[in-house]
Amino acid sequence: ETQLRICCYGSSSPKTLQKYINDAYTLGYILCKRGHICVNGAGEHGCMGAMNLGMEETDGTGKVVGVIHEMFIKDRDRGICSRSSNSSNRNSSDNNGNSSKRKSLWFEGCAPVFKNCKSSELIVVGGDSLQQRKKKLVENIDALIVMPGGPGTFDELWEMACAKQIGLIDYPIVCVNIDGYYDPFYSMLQRAHKDQFLYKHPDEILQFESNSKKAIDFIESFVARKKNAEAGTVDSSRNSDVVKQNIVRRTSFMKRMMSTMNVSISFGSCKDEEDLGKGNIFLMLGVVFTAGLALGSITPLNRR
Repeated sequence: ETQLRICCYGSSSPKTLQKYINDAYTLGYILCKRGHICVNGAGEHGCMGAMNLGMEETDGTGKVVGVIHEMFIKDRDRGICSRSSNSSNRNSSDNNGNSSKRKSLWFEGCAPVFKNCKSSELIVVGGDSLQQRKKKLVENIDALIVMPGGPGTFDELWEMACAKQIGLIDYPIVCVNIDGYYDPFYSMLQRAHKDQFLYKHPDEILQFESNSKKAIDFIESFVARKKNAEAGTVDSSRNSDVVKQNIVRRTSFMKRMMSTMNVSISFGSCKDEEDLGKGNIFLMLGVVFTAGLALGSITPLNRR
C-alpha cells in the first residue's frame, strides 16, 4: 500500500478524558502498523501523547514526525528555558572543541518516542509565534485527522477548513467525532451552508467519522479513488479517438414564428416592389406581435 503522510491534531492537556486517549492511541498504533507517517505537535500528554505512545509501541513500518517550537527548548542541567540563548546552547563546544549540540537539551512536554524510537523525527521551528509550526505540520501531507481538543485544535481545524473551502488545499480533513464531540462543528457548517456563506457543500469541506480507525479507512479509500481517477483520466486521454460531433444549429426564433404563421420568407418572389414593401411591413408587424404574445411581453387590454 502507498505510504501516506497524515497530520494529526488533538489535545495536549493531561486532563484529556480516557475515551479520547484510548482512540488517539489506536490512531497512532494503526498508522504505524499500516506504514504511514504520523505528523503531530510532539506532545507527551493528551491525544498527542497517546498517538505518539501508540506509534512507539507498534512494530509497524510507520514513522512519527514531531514539530515543536524552539521556545520549548530546555536545558536540563540548569533547569531553565533559555529561549534567548538557544543558539549558544545548541552550538556550544567543549574544551576540546567538540560540538555539544543538543547533548544536554530536551524539550518541555516532548513525548518520549522522540528519544527512544529510531523511526521518529523531531523538527524544531522558530519565529515569534506558532505560525511557522502550524505551517510545518501540514507541509506535504496527504490528509488531516482531527482528534478532540481545545481552542488550539479549534484554531488549527478552522484554519484548514477555510483553506479547503476556498480551494487552497484538496486533501481530506477528517474529524474524529467521538461521542458527538464535533457535532456543533457539523451544525455550524450546515447553518453556514443554509445561509449561503459557503463556497462548497459542508461534505466537501469536512468529513466526520466516529472513531480513528474509520477516519484512516476513509482517507486510504479517498486517496486510492483519487489515484485511480487520475490514472483513468490519463489513460483515456491517451487511448481515446477524437470524435467529431455534428453541431445542429437551432432554427432562429424569427423563422419559427414565420413558420407558425405559414408565411414564406422568400420576399424576392413578389414581382411588384410596392406590394413587396407592404407585404413586408404587415408580415413583420404580425411576427413581432406573435413573438410578443409568446414571450409574455404583450398582453391583451382588459375589457371593462
